[in-house]
Amino acid sequence: MHDSEKLFGALGLENGQAFLDLGCGPGDYALRAARLVGAQGRVLAVDRSAELVRHVSTRAAAEGLTHLETLAADITGELPLRTGSFDLCLLCTVLHSLGHEKRGRVLREAHRLLAPAGRLAVVEIKKEPMDFGPPLEQRLSEDELERLAADTGFRRILSTGLGPTHLGIFAAQ
Repeated sequence: MHDSEKLFGALGLENGQAFLDLGCGPGDYALRAARLVGAQGRVLAVDRSAELVRHVSTRAAAEGLTHLETLAADITGELPLRTGSFDLCLLCTVLHSLGHEKRGRVLREAHRLLAPAGRLAVVEIKKEPMDFGPPLEQRLSEDELERLAADTGFRRILSTGLGPTHLGIFAAQ
């Protein structure tokens, strides 16, 4: 759907960092992050689907990525995780599927889970007509995403296109 090389280049993950993938789906980004942060790092892949989480665990085990953990949980609620424990949180094509109130809850929880210098990365499908993706009225434009992030304690530090999607990277205010 988008250029993952450009995405991970913008994320700038480093060895030893802690990465949180909220709404991880099949886990492609969590697995890639685990390779980048190395065994000194930590990756947590969270999804509401226990089946998907088991799939991610199986894939991680097959690659020997013992520092990749999984959690089956509803990301719109408070997660059983320590405050300030992640350097980077990724929400990739997740927010558009949630109502406005739930979007705010997810971003406030991400804010709680990020370390003081942590960053939030959000990828959403561009708000323009395309032959795929969610209905146009569900999509978030770059400006809408920036306002939502600002309302939940973040400021945008980067915005870039990734083909049919856009990436916003935010820091806590």
